[in-house]
Amino acid sequence: MNKNIKEEQPNVNVKLTDSTAIRCEKCDCEAFVEGMLLRKVPKLIAGTPQDALVPLPTFACSQCGHVNKAFYPKGLPTE
Repeated sequence: MNKNIKEEQPNVNVKLTDSTAIRCEKCDCEAFVEGMLLRKVPKLIAGTPQDALVPLPTFACSQCGHVNKAFYPKGLPTE
């Protein structure tokens, strides 16, 4: 089964010179740290005895902490 997964993945060679930097929308910094957005789901919707927390991995600016709009999941309102 793992063999099939490896065969399906394309072998892509990308030069870093062909890429563009992603910058913070607020302070123009290029460095980001991993972060976590948390969403609370009401217990009635989650079907659990308590409200549920859903972690969503994202990236935040290492200088000012801002999360770019592009780093939010599609359809989730930004700040």
